[in-house]
Amino acid sequence: MKKQGMLLRSIELCVLMLCTVLFLGGCVTAEQKEAYKKIEAQSKTNAVNYIRDKYDIEAEVVEVKVEKVEGDAIPSNDPTGFATVTLKSDDKVFDVYITGEEKSEVGKDNYQKELICDQLAKEAEQICNFEAEDIYYEAVTVDCDMMINAYFNGRNIDEIKNEISGELDYKIVTLGADLYSYEVEDLREKLWICDEVYILNCGNEEYFELIKGMESRYFFEDVDDYALYVKNYIDIKRRKTEYVDMYRADYDGFVVCVENGTYCSANVGVRDFTEWVGKRYDNDPKQVFGAYEIQTDGDRLYIYVEKDKLDTTEKSYKDVVITYMNDKDEKREDSLVEELVHNKYLTNSIVLERVKDIVFTVLAW
Repeated sequence: MKKQGMLLRSIELCVLMLCTVLFLGGCVTAEQKEAYKKIEAQSKTNAVNYIRDKYDIEAEVVEVKVEKVEGDAIPSNDPTGFATVTLKSDDKVFDVYITGEEKSEVGKDNYQKELICDQLAKEAEQICNFEAEDIYYEAVTVDCDMMINAYFNGRNIDEIKNEISGELDYKIVTLGADLYSYEVEDLREKLWICDEVYILNCGNEEYFELIKGMESRYFFEDVDDYALYVKNYIDIKRRKTEYVDMYRADYDGFVVCVENGTYCSANVGVRDFTEWVGKRYDNDPKQVFGAYEIQTDGDRLYIYVEKDKLDTTEKSYKDVVITYMNDKDEKREDSLVEELVHNKYLTNSIVLERVKDIVFTVLAW
């Protein structure tokens, strides 16, 4: 009983501390509110004047976010004196980081981000010369959280590089490149302040055009968005370089892709989803796609189900449900609600390490 009482007391203290942190972090004093108002008003004026002076353009304020002092254990509501001001000029939206404590026309902005990234991409194209298997195309795009003070005049790219605050991400899309013939170990150094490089080799010309047009941010977040369309890719990170071959198998109504896989088979599954469904859903779901048992090797499995093949019209939400047995012979499941790839496929993926007896279907409710 004594141990139980001590445990309860510890829990009470933890809850009290949490409430204190939330309370203190959520309270804004009258002085802080007044400071926020002054910083917001002055930063608006400063940002508009800064952009007018630097680029000779007029801009209107869209939004102002006053910066807070970063707290440690307890969140702080004190302003730093700076703000990020979102502006708009001729349908172009961009940000300015500038003080709001006093009148100033010294700041940083990302107005020329696309122009600068295009120039960096052209430089990268001269560096990445892959040996071609057959037909060969290449497209390079660069992305960066860029806020700089310098003005890019087309000739001072080295000056711009020295000021870029965020590190660059490179997306290099190829068709017909022999990725294994390329020495990538020194590529990051050649590309300068590079954080991550994705080099993708597409399956055909249609896929090349499709991936080339995708926003760069997708390539650094989720492989699900492009696994369908690549033969292989290289992911160059800070401390390691990863080569991945993508095995693809097409079936009636769905596609399976496997990282570093050598085979895949899909057969009609016999698993009963009723028990798991009762735990997962409050209402009565409907199975709207066949259940298939997948056998494969490799590192990670990606499943793409054509939404037009689903047996549903009245249900609003869909889950791609994957059930499997782990290495302890325990039944497990994974689901992903309504994740669409190019508005055509519902998708989900699973790491294949210590996994067996994989069966998937689609449930709707």
